[in-house]
Amino acid sequence: MSFAMAIAMSAGLLRGATGFGSSLVLAPILARLFGPVEAVAVSLMLGASGSLQMLPRHLRDLHAPAVWTIGVAGLLCLVPGVLILHVVSAEAMRHVIAIGSLAVAATLLAMPSYVGPVGRGPSFVAGALGGLIMGATSMGGPPVVLYLVSRDGGVRQTMANIVAVVGSLEVGAILLLLFTGLLHGQTALRFAWLWPAFALGTWVGQRVLHERLGPRYRPVVLMLLMLVGVASLIG
Repeated sequence: MSFAMAIAMSAGLLRGATGFGSSLVLAPILARLFGPVEAVAVSLMLGASGSLQMLPRHLRDLHAPAVWTIGVAGLLCLVPGVLILHVVSAEAMRHVIAIGSLAVAATLLAMPSYVGPVGRGPSFVAGALGGLIMGATSMGGPPVVLYLVSRDGGVRQTMANIVAVVGSLEVGAILLLLFTGLLHGQTALRFAWLWPAFALGTWVGQRVLHERLGPRYRPVVLMLLMLVGVASLIG
Protein backbone atom coordinates (compact mmCIF):
# COMPACT_ATOMS: atom_id res chain seq x y z
CA MET A 1 0.00 0.00 0.00
CA SER A 2 2.98 2.31 0.36
CA PHE A 3 3.26 1.97 -3.42
CA ALA A 4 -0.22 3.48 -3.80
CA MET A 5 0.80 6.41 -1.61
CA ALA A 6 3.88 6.98 -3.77
CA ILE A 7 1.65 6.99 -6.83
CA ALA A 8 -0.68 9.48 -5.10
CA MET A 9 2.26 11.78 -4.38
CA SER A 10 3.45 11.55 -8.00
CA ALA A 11 -0.06 12.37 -9.21
CA GLY A 12 -0.12 15.35 -6.84
CA LEU A 13 3.17 16.61 -8.26
CA LEU A 14 1.69 16.55 -11.75
CA ARG A 15 -1.50 18.23 -10.56
CA GLY A 16 0.39 20.98 -8.78
CA ALA A 17 2.68 21.62 -11.74
CA THR A 18 0.02 21.73 -14.49
CA GLY A 19 -3.40 22.06 -12.83
CA PHE A 20 -4.72 18.74 -14.16
CA GLY A 21 -3.59 15.28 -15.28
CA SER A 22 -3.51 13.53 -11.91
CA SER A 23 -5.97 10.86 -13.10
CA LEU A 24 -3.47 9.87 -15.82
CA VAL A 25 -1.19 8.63 -13.04
CA LEU A 26 -3.84 7.48 -10.57
CA ALA A 27 -6.48 5.69 -12.62
CA PRO A 28 -4.45 2.77 -14.08
CA ILE A 29 -2.87 1.87 -10.72
CA LEU A 30 -5.99 2.37 -8.60
CA ALA A 31 -8.04 0.33 -11.07
CA ARG A 32 -5.78 -2.64 -10.35
CA LEU A 33 -6.02 -2.10 -6.60
CA PHE A 34 -9.68 -1.15 -6.16
CA GLY A 35 -11.45 -1.86 -9.46
CA PRO A 36 -12.33 0.60 -12.26
CA VAL A 37 -15.39 2.28 -10.70
CA GLU A 38 -13.68 2.84 -7.37
CA ALA A 39 -10.56 4.08 -9.17
CA VAL A 40 -12.57 6.73 -11.02
CA ALA A 41 -14.28 7.86 -7.81
CA VAL A 42 -11.08 8.13 -5.77
CA SER A 43 -9.23 9.83 -8.65
CA LEU A 44 -12.00 12.41 -8.99
CA MET A 45 -12.03 13.08 -5.24
CA LEU A 46 -8.27 13.51 -5.08
CA GLY A 47 -8.26 15.71 -8.19
CA ALA A 48 -11.02 17.94 -6.81
CA SER A 49 -9.20 18.24 -3.49
CA GLY A 50 -6.08 19.31 -5.39
CA SER A 51 -7.99 22.04 -7.22
CA LEU A 52 -9.45 23.33 -3.94
CA GLN A 53 -5.97 23.30 -2.42
CA MET A 54 -4.49 25.23 -5.34
CA LEU A 55 -7.30 27.68 -6.05
CA PRO A 56 -6.56 30.33 -3.38
CA ARG A 57 -3.11 30.91 -4.88
CA HIS A 58 -4.60 31.45 -8.34
CA LEU A 59 -7.83 33.33 -7.63
CA ARG A 60 -6.46 36.75 -8.59
CA ASP A 61 -5.38 35.47 -12.03
CA LEU A 62 -8.72 33.94 -13.05
CA HIS A 63 -10.49 35.16 -16.16
CA ALA A 64 -13.89 35.02 -14.49
CA PRO A 65 -16.17 35.31 -17.58
CA ALA A 66 -14.54 32.33 -19.31
CA VAL A 67 -14.40 30.24 -16.13
CA TRP A 68 -18.06 30.85 -15.31
CA THR A 69 -19.24 30.11 -18.85
CA ILE A 70 -17.17 26.94 -19.22
CA GLY A 71 -17.99 25.73 -15.72
CA VAL A 72 -21.75 26.24 -16.02
CA ALA A 73 -21.87 24.66 -19.49
CA GLY A 74 -19.85 21.69 -18.25
CA LEU A 75 -22.02 21.11 -15.19
CA LEU A 76 -25.22 21.37 -17.25
CA CYS A 77 -23.95 18.69 -19.66
CA LEU A 78 -22.77 16.12 -17.10
CA VAL A 79 -26.10 14.27 -16.97
CA PRO A 80 -26.59 14.24 -20.77
CA GLY A 81 -23.07 12.81 -20.92
CA VAL A 82 -24.15 9.90 -18.74
CA LEU A 83 -27.15 9.31 -21.02
CA ILE A 84 -24.83 9.14 -24.05
CA LEU A 85 -23.49 5.87 -22.63
CA HIS A 86 -26.80 4.25 -23.56
CA VAL A 87 -26.10 5.04 -27.22
CA VAL A 88 -22.29 5.03 -27.59
CA SER A 89 -19.84 2.84 -25.67
CA ALA A 90 -17.39 4.54 -23.31
CA GLU A 91 -14.47 2.81 -25.07
CA ALA A 92 -15.46 4.18 -28.47
CA MET A 93 -15.82 7.66 -27.01
CA ARG A 94 -12.39 7.45 -25.36
CA HIS A 95 -10.81 6.58 -28.69
CA VAL A 96 -12.54 9.49 -30.46
CA ILE A 97 -11.49 11.89 -27.67
CA ALA A 98 -7.94 10.54 -27.73
CA ILE A 99 -7.56 11.00 -31.49
CA GLY A 100 -9.05 14.49 -31.34
CA SER A 101 -6.83 15.52 -28.43
CA LEU A 102 -3.73 14.21 -30.18
CA ALA A 103 -4.56 16.10 -33.37
CA VAL A 104 -5.36 19.40 -31.69
CA ALA A 105 -2.44 19.24 -29.24
CA ALA A 106 0.00 18.43 -32.04
CA THR A 107 -1.35 21.36 -34.10
CA LEU A 108 -0.97 23.78 -31.18
CA LEU A 109 2.57 22.55 -30.54
CA ALA A 110 3.42 23.18 -34.18
CA MET A 111 1.86 26.65 -34.04
CA PRO A 112 3.11 28.13 -30.75
CA SER A 113 1.77 31.60 -31.52
CA TYR A 114 -1.74 30.41 -32.40
CA VAL A 115 -4.58 32.04 -30.46
CA GLY A 116 -7.90 30.22 -30.54
CA PRO A 117 -11.42 31.69 -30.60
CA VAL A 118 -12.60 33.57 -27.52
CA GLY A 119 -15.96 34.74 -26.23
CA ARG A 120 -19.01 33.20 -24.61
CA GLY A 121 -19.88 31.01 -27.59
CA PRO A 122 -16.55 29.13 -27.85
CA SER A 123 -16.30 28.98 -24.05
CA PHE A 124 -19.76 27.44 -23.78
CA VAL A 125 -18.98 24.86 -26.48
CA ALA A 126 -15.71 23.88 -24.77
CA GLY A 127 -17.45 23.55 -21.41
CA ALA A 128 -20.34 21.57 -22.87
CA LEU A 129 -17.93 19.13 -24.53
CA GLY A 130 -16.01 18.77 -21.29
CA GLY A 131 -19.18 18.07 -19.33
CA LEU A 132 -20.53 15.56 -21.85
CA ILE A 133 -17.23 13.70 -21.93
CA MET A 134 -16.81 13.83 -18.15
CA GLY A 135 -20.27 12.36 -17.69
CA ALA A 136 -19.73 9.65 -20.28
CA THR A 137 -16.11 8.67 -19.68
CA SER A 138 -14.79 10.57 -16.60
CA MET A 139 -12.08 12.21 -18.77
CA GLY A 140 -13.58 15.61 -19.52
CA GLY A 141 -10.36 17.56 -18.96
CA PRO A 142 -8.80 17.48 -22.46
CA PRO A 143 -11.41 19.58 -24.32
CA VAL A 144 -11.46 22.41 -21.80
CA VAL A 145 -7.69 22.33 -21.24
CA LEU A 146 -7.03 22.50 -24.99
CA TYR A 147 -9.38 25.45 -25.28
CA LEU A 148 -7.88 27.30 -22.31
CA VAL A 149 -4.31 26.70 -23.50
CA SER A 150 -5.20 28.17 -26.90
CA ARG A 151 -6.34 31.45 -25.31
CA ASP A 152 -3.94 34.38 -25.18
CA GLY A 153 -3.94 35.04 -21.44
CA GLY A 154 -0.45 34.23 -20.26
CA VAL A 155 0.81 31.35 -18.13
CA ARG A 156 -0.65 32.54 -14.83
CA GLN A 157 -4.15 33.07 -16.21
CA THR A 158 -4.10 29.80 -18.14
CA MET A 159 -3.07 27.83 -15.04
CA ALA A 160 -5.69 29.57 -12.89
CA ASN A 161 -8.46 28.90 -15.42
CA ILE A 162 -7.48 25.22 -15.76
CA VAL A 163 -7.44 24.72 -11.98
CA ALA A 164 -10.89 26.27 -11.57
CA VAL A 165 -12.63 24.67 -14.55
CA VAL A 166 -11.24 21.14 -14.21
CA GLY A 167 -11.94 21.24 -10.48
CA SER A 168 -15.56 22.29 -11.03
CA LEU A 169 -16.11 19.44 -13.49
CA GLU A 170 -14.65 16.98 -10.99
CA VAL A 171 -16.88 18.27 -8.19
CA GLY A 172 -19.89 17.91 -10.47
CA ALA A 173 -18.90 14.36 -11.40
CA ILE A 174 -18.46 13.47 -7.72
CA LEU A 175 -21.96 14.76 -6.93
CA LEU A 176 -23.28 12.70 -9.83
CA LEU A 177 -21.58 9.56 -8.49
CA LEU A 178 -23.01 10.30 -5.04
CA PHE A 179 -26.50 10.73 -6.47
CA THR A 180 -26.27 7.42 -8.34
CA GLY A 181 -25.04 5.56 -5.26
CA LEU A 182 -21.54 4.80 -6.54
CA LEU A 183 -19.83 6.57 -3.63
CA HIS A 184 -19.78 4.87 -0.24
CA GLY A 185 -17.85 4.71 3.02
CA GLN A 186 -15.07 2.58 1.60
CA THR A 187 -14.44 5.17 -1.12
CA ALA A 188 -14.17 7.92 1.48
CA LEU A 189 -11.73 5.87 3.55
CA ARG A 190 -9.50 5.20 0.55
CA PHE A 191 -9.56 8.87 -0.36
CA ALA A 192 -8.67 9.87 3.21
CA TRP A 193 -5.82 7.36 3.24
CA LEU A 194 -4.26 8.64 0.00
CA TRP A 195 -5.04 12.35 0.45
CA PRO A 196 -2.04 13.37 2.65
CA ALA A 197 0.48 12.04 0.09
CA PHE A 198 -1.49 13.61 -2.79
CA ALA A 199 -1.77 16.96 -0.98
CA LEU A 200 1.97 17.01 -0.26
CA GLY A 201 2.74 16.25 -3.90
CA THR A 202 0.34 18.98 -5.02
CA TRP A 203 1.99 21.53 -2.73
CA VAL A 204 5.49 20.70 -4.01
CA GLY A 205 4.30 20.63 -7.63
CA GLN A 206 2.63 24.01 -7.31
CA ARG A 207 5.36 25.75 -5.34
CA VAL A 208 8.42 24.26 -7.04
CA LEU A 209 7.73 22.52 -10.34
CA HIS A 210 5.18 24.98 -11.73
CA GLU A 211 7.43 27.94 -10.99
CA ARG A 212 10.27 26.27 -12.88
CA LEU A 213 8.13 25.59 -15.95
CA GLY A 214 7.67 29.30 -16.68
CA PRO A 215 7.27 29.86 -20.44
CA ARG A 216 7.51 26.09 -21.02
CA TYR A 217 4.11 25.61 -19.35
CA ARG A 218 2.09 25.62 -22.59
CA PRO A 219 4.18 23.03 -24.48
CA VAL A 220 4.39 20.84 -21.37
CA VAL A 221 0.59 20.87 -21.02
CA LEU A 222 0.15 20.06 -24.71
CA MET A 223 2.61 17.17 -24.50
CA LEU A 224 0.76 15.90 -21.43
CA LEU A 225 -2.51 16.01 -23.36
CA MET A 226 -0.88 14.03 -26.15
CA LEU A 227 0.26 11.50 -23.56
CA VAL A 228 -3.32 11.27 -22.27
CA GLY A 229 -4.46 10.60 -25.82
CA VAL A 230 -1.89 7.85 -26.39
CA ALA A 231 -2.68 6.23 -23.03
CA SER A 232 -6.40 6.23 -23.89
CA LEU A 233 -5.76 4.58 -27.25
CA ILE A 234 -3.61 1.78 -25.88
CA GLY A 235 -5.34 1.41 -22.51
